[in-house]
Amino acid sequence: TTYPNRLLPFGNLMPTRWNLIGGCTKEIETLFTGRISIVYAPFANLMITIPSLTYGIATNVDVDFFAQSYLAQTEGKFKAISHSIFIRGKWSF
Repeated sequence: TTYPNRLLPFGNLMPTRWNLIGGCTKEIETLFTGRISIVYAPFANLMITIPSLTYGIATNVDVDFFAQSYLAQTEGKFKAISHSIFIRGKWSF
């Protein structure tokens, strides 16, 4: 179910009622970790992919590189509609 002309219901950040989510994490080396998450809305044919790479600078300092890609069916074709890249620093104490 989509909500075209009203606000999304509280507690639901996706515009669809049913969503599938999956992910995988792999430690590449001691300091590098790769990760990918995928969210798919089957009835709306909408997909979000979020690959990331984490680098441990020190024991309690990490830098994360994220990408977000939004894919959807537009004009009868399933294609990318948006891409974003983010960098995040994390200090654990």
